[in-house]
Amino acid sequence: MALADDIQKLAADARADLAAVLDYHYQSIAAWDELSRDVRSGRVFSVQNVATATSADQAQIIARVPGYMERYLTPATFQQLVTTFEAFFFDLLALWLRDHPGILLRKQVELETVLAAADTAAVLQGVIDRELNEVKYRKVAEWFDYLRKLVSVPGPSPDQVAALAEAKASRDILVHGKGLVNSVYLAKAGAKARYAVGDVLELPDPYVRTTFGLVETVVGDVAATVASKA
Repeated sequence: MALADDIQKLAADARADLAAVLDYHYQSIAAWDELSRDVRSGRVFSVQNVATATSADQAQIIARVPGYMERYLTPATFQQLVTTFEAFFFDLLALWLRDHPGILLRKQVELETVLAAADTAAVLQGVIDRELNEVKYRKVAEWFDYLRKLVSVPGPSPDQVAALAEAKASRDILVHGKGLVNSVYLAKAGAKARYAVGDVLELPDPYVRTTFGLVETVVGDVAATVASKA
């Protein structure tokens, strides 16, 4: 398969994953709403968790639904949106580097790595993995700077890049900071920061929808542009 086809498939898979996670989010909410209506109509049931030795009846479960959505469902959805974008972006870089290995000619490889590799392709993959692992720890704007060094492409717009940086900063705070905003978030989010130090990060529905639209658009646009250069 030609590089352009690989890139388009990568983007199609990423966009399908984005749609699936948002479907999961809103269909889960719809299911909770339907269950709530059933309980109000008299449905009775209970659930026992063998692992935790806890149990809850229908009234207790329905009372917990808002907290479940706020603390678990929405954060999980949002985190997956950002993670899907990151996976797409770095898989895209890896595809380009594998097809243009000359870009990495000046990279040093330890003899131990060469001897342990099964073949030249394995050595190249090791170099690519190390290269991209370094890029991952840079700012989001620098990710796109790196992409432009590999492929002369316009976009995304500065505003889109800044919004992606804020989304990633929000995801990082959820994963590593329990949702409590700190100076690291402010540094990563820049002008798009939504909160001040000490605030508790929130994920209102319009923000989640906007993040989905942003990521889906950037994935499609970047893939189309890079594929056109392949």
